[in-house]
Amino acid sequence: MDEPLHAYTGLRWHLDSNAVDDARIEPLVRCTELGWIRLSVGDQAHAEPMQKPAVYERLLPYLERFDVMFGTLTLDHSRLDMSVVASEDDARRFELVFATLWPHRDRDADGRGETREGRNRFRDAMHVDTAIRYGASGLVTQDEPMWSADARFIKTFSGFRIVSIAEAFEVTCKRTRHVRYAASNHGRPDPATIPEWPA
Repeated sequence: MDEPLHAYTGLRWHLDSNAVDDARIEPLVRCTELGWIRLSVGDQAHAEPMQKPAVYERLLPYLERFDVMFGTLTLDHSRLDMSVVASEDDARRFELVFATLWPHRDRDADGRGETREGRNRFRDAMHVDTAIRYGASGLVTQDEPMWSADARFIKTFSGFRIVSIAEAFEVTCKRTRHVRYAASNHGRPDPATIPEWPA
């Protein structure tokens, strides 16, 4: 995506793989093009659909629009060309991310992929972990069970959000209004540089 180098609102939304081809993200894409926010995906957005070549071929044009943040290398879950070796800090953070997202689940069992649901939970945690690793504002997902962890992440990870596409756009619009207020009352940023949409 040909996006500006700045983001007026300071927001960076990290997209789950189930959101990249959803038509409802187009307002967020437009906000990115105008410089209001940034959008990115993690390596898992590529690694997961690659298990089904036809699915990956369909999703690739959508995925290619966004920066890719390299997550930490996890055997049987990561792409070697889109991951980095984990530090001790990375390992500790992932433990906390998993426990915050799935407080009643066994991380090691899910990591081994003993069940399909467990493997999916583990990879969901990898999505979130990568977003936090790179300082994203939150993960945008259509996975409803993950939304229930939003309040826990706000508390544990300094305001990090897990939100739907609709909520991410709502938060974005609130931030754009704050920027407009600052521009009109303090002259920063220059009001003449601010896009007209969204109002």
